[in-house]
Amino acid sequence: MKRETFIESARQLGQLVFQDQAAGRMDLAALHAGVMLEHLSKAHLVGLHPVYILRGDKADFDSLLKACGHPEFASPNHQTKTISLSEALQRIAKVLPKFKFAQAELKHVVDARDGAVHAALRPDAGAGTVRLALTAVGQILDALDVDPAEFWGGYADTARVLVAERADSIGTAVRLRLAEAGRIFAMRFGHLSTAQLAEVAEAPGLAFPAFITNETHAEEQRCPACSHKGWLVGFYGAVYEAVTVLADGGDPPSQIRPSDAEAILEAERFVCPYCSLELEGQEELNAADLPSIVFVRKSDVFHRLGVAL
Repeated sequence: MKRETFIESARQLGQLVFQDQAAGRMDLAALHAGVMLEHLSKAHLVGLHPVYILRGDKADFDSLLKACGHPEFASPNHQTKTISLSEALQRIAKVLPKFKFAQAELKHVVDARDGAVHAALRPDAGAGTVRLALTAVGQILDALDVDPAEFWGGYADTARVLVAERADSIGTAVRLRLAEAGRIFAMRFGHLSTAQLAEVAEAPGLAFPAFITNETHAEEQRCPACSHKGWLVGFYGAVYEAVTVLADGGDPPSQIRPSDAEAILEAERFVCPYCSLELEGQEELNAADLPSIVFVRKSDVFHRLGVAL
């Protein structure tokens, strides 16, 4: 029962929390958030003394032997009996004065964790439950003197935004997807050098994904998650401009005509073949700082589609 073991377990569970949320699996996100909070609470208690995570109801001498550094005297195959998440939080509140949570507040996290583990329930937990767990975790990380950036890894910015009260549902969902896409990119291509990645980028599936055809209305756009070439997909439209028409006598009238030089792409979605990021609709595009309207040269549109606007 080592402090570092509990911290590493909590760190891995934290990665699952964000992956679950990115995939819309809020039940599993709540479960993993609860177990993460439990393991981090136990890390702090074990750091004070290993005996502080043992149950206090029945005397379990084998568990005491292990906690006090004498596992060689414990019965073979003995399973150490430790406290629940609820009890761990009660003890944390006593030994960590800065832990600013009432038990009633964290009951949602405890119920989500216990409901899934003990009764095979799908906890009815939303982003609020997960955010509460992340906030509590942040306070325990401070007590453990663990750098949040190191603990959360690639999800550090996402964790900070989720804890903030200003986090909105669309912005949160997009940020989670960006972080998950970044993780996928690192898993797929992180081992490649710049030169090797440049060679891979020439592969048809990346340079021109299957959905990009001569009839696709799409424009290249740098991916906000992995910084490589993605695609804004939508519909081409005309750019209108005022044109002065000279006539015999009187003031010259103005007319509105389609531009001969420019067109626009009205984007509806974004797709990146490198990291599998997909965003739908103007709100998600805006949340990822992607344009929903792109000005393009009309000649390029003619070349791609072979038709006039």
